[in-house]
Amino acid sequence: WGHAEAERRVLDWMEQWLGVGLDPYRATTAIGEVGRLKGSGRIMLRVYPPAPIHGTLLLRTASYDRYVDGTWFTTGSLFEPVPDQDGRRPLLPLQTPAAAESEPIGPRIVMLLRRAEGLLPLPRGTGVVLGLPGEDLHRNGYGTLRYRTSGAAPLLNYRVLPAPEPTRDAFTAPPAEADLRVLGPDAPAARALAESLALAELPPAEALRALRRHFARNFRYTLTLPEHPPGVGPLTHFLTAGHAGHCEYFATAAVLTLRAAGIPARYVRGWSVQEYSALEDAWVARDSHAHAWVEAHVDGRWRDLDPTPPDWAVLEAAGRPWSQRIGDFFAWLRLSMSGAADDERRDRDWLLLPLAALVLLLGWRIVRRARRGGGTADARTAPRRPRPPTPFTELERAAAKYGHARGADETLLEWARRLHGEAVPAAPALADAIAIHYRHRFDPDSADDGAEPELRRRLAECRRHWR
Repeated sequence: WGHAEAERRVLDWMEQWLGVGLDPYRATTAIGEVGRLKGSGRIMLRVYPPAPIHGTLLLRTASYDRYVDGTWFTTGSLFEPVPDQDGRRPLLPLQTPAAAESEPIGPRIVMLLRRAEGLLPLPRGTGVVLGLPGEDLHRNGYGTLRYRTSGAAPLLNYRVLPAPEPTRDAFTAPPAEADLRVLGPDAPAARALAESLALAELPPAEALRALRRHFARNFRYTLTLPEHPPGVGPLTHFLTAGHAGHCEYFATAAVLTLRAAGIPARYVRGWSVQEYSALEDAWVARDSHAHAWVEAHVDGRWRDLDPTPPDWAVLEAAGRPWSQRIGDFFAWLRLSMSGAADDERRDRDWLLLPLAALVLLLGWRIVRRARRGGGTADARTAPRRPRPPTPFTELERAAAKYGHARGADETLLEWARRLHGEAVPAAPALADAIAIHYRHRFDPDSADDGAEPELRRRLAECRRHWR
């Protein structure tokens, strides 16, 4: 019991640190820490968009403009009240409260505040917030919304409407001197990268794309943080030698590099929404989906730039236990029976009780079967369903002849990790090939980055071990 309680308290602290109870003035990063970071698979918020999400929806909670030794700060921006105008909270000072007949509809967001006060995630371009109870709502010049209630921590269910013009939204604080400041021991490495890519000589929009391509081609995402050499800062080591880190490394390095090229930039924290839940018919963001990225001032307005390699979410999902599905079901069941996510379903909540009993029975049978037969060599090597062909299909057949077959329910990444744990010589080349494959599939800017020849070279290296 003591271990479980300690783990719960740590996860609650992580949830507040990663976004739900975020400090709008200060963001402490894990830059420089050693070891493995791990976020839970707990669902933190749900998004019901009017149309399917293609790619990723970034929900920002706060942005910061001053970096000091692993910590970002916000300077010179006070919070001001956002009045309630007949249930509407307009975030633009000149916007009228009355809704137009042709007003576009934005996504609906459902989230539980961990305290009676918290920051609201919003997509860029938000003009109006609907559905918040008549409590205190304040915003600062960076577009951060802070909600406060006098009662218990509420389950919020609100909808956002886009601004009438793309160039006008709630995040329009003009760039200041702080948004171009590059100071501290990591400044030389950031300036060197900006010079090597000739970012200052490119149009700002092209400079953003060039920096993103550079990180996607030459860096990799990892949650295992090694020690950096003595006398070398962790961010400098990341830029010059390590070339591996989590989103806070990528976002911080990108902000400083863009500033070194003369492009105003800020550090943003929030959520990356990219997972669809068929059970809930909603897009969900988990604790592990807390994210950091960049906003840069280009062509007269702020634009988002996510410099983290796009396969990071795939790597995060690969480590989830199979029991996560059971936790997701009970989270959905609690939400449905509360009626907080959709008022129209309250009268039908009693219908969920037989379904809950059925799922409990099925879950118990699955656990019994897993305990009796899971983890054996036969269960791991015997295929249960045909897989579509991939660049790894022939390699899997060769590996099976040496007793290193990919399990029926293993992802490519899980297969590589298991072989690494078994000290199989081909495991490092296999992991590199899988990383290239994921990057080529999920990065829209990698079509011309030479990924295919490099992937073939890595696969050939694996085949030399499994001839």
